[in-house]
Amino acid sequence: MLARADALPLAGDPVREPLWPQAVTQSLLERCDLTRTADTGKAEPAQPPLQVTPELMAFYRNHAHDLRAEAIRNAQTAVWSFLARIVRQR
Repeated sequence: MLARADALPLAGDPVREPLWPQAVTQSLLERCDLTRTADTGKAEPAQPPLQVTPELMAFYRNHAHDLRAEAIRNAQTAVWSFLARIVRQR
């Protein structure tokens, strides 16, 4: 369950100062903007979620493949450099 930002615990009982500045609290409230549906009363996000399209999935799949290939190339280069350094030391 999401808590409202003004209902969050406060630091320092005697002083009752908030944990976050007002600007941060306001941005938290904006990000947690929920509306209740009329029929069920269930909390729903005010804005619809982003749609995951096949094109978006293909983009991230290709990007992940490129990152993985680069990591493998870097690891191979590191191993060969290490082995070359060992051979040169003899």
